[in-house]
Amino acid sequence: MIKYMCNVEGVRMEKPTELLSTADYERAVLSLKENRKKLSAIGILKLKAIILSKKETVAVIALKYGVTPNTVRNWIKSFKRGDIKTTCRVRRGKINDFHLSLISEWLNKDYKLTSLGVAKRLEEICELTVNPATVRNAIKSLCLPRRAIRKELYSIRNMQISLGQRDESDYSFSPKEVKEAKRRVNFLNKEK
Repeated sequence: MIKYMCNVEGVRMEKPTELLSTADYERAVLSLKENRKKLSAIGILKLKAIILSKKETVAVIALKYGVTPNTVRNWIKSFKRGDIKTTCRVRRGKINDFHLSLISEWLNKDYKLTSLGVAKRLEEICELTVNPATVRNAIKSLCLPRRAIRKELYSIRNMQISLGQRDESDYSFSPKEVKEAKRRVNFLNKEK
């Protein structure tokens, strides 16, 4: 049996392998058709690569999908074992520019929102599972002056308590107070 063939440029390439039997090929096609809505984008990519392995070489598939040939072989082996969870695993998400704009909007509306709260909102609204530490890093990258605004709010609160305008047990802030604190922080930032 000839193991290598030459492509157009004359580079040696291996022939399409028999890693995938006809039955496994048909099972992969059926799995992709039936579970397309349930699969993650990565799961769909893996199944397409597995299906393509019947016609193309592992090296060509690896180049097409931007992975190593060993990765493609591992996908095929895990599918043959029936380990569909490995094939269709949902990876924790990454925060993109759209998510950053949402986070910025949420934090501007609600200064008390924590990174855990933002992570829960991202999961509910965008169906994106993100670690709160990742959210915290994203918030830092936005350079929002949240701490400074909080400090200003508490300085306003303490001033109102000392003047007798507020009870010590009252920790709520009106939108007007939040706006004033933001104005003060922006003014202090411009002076620097």
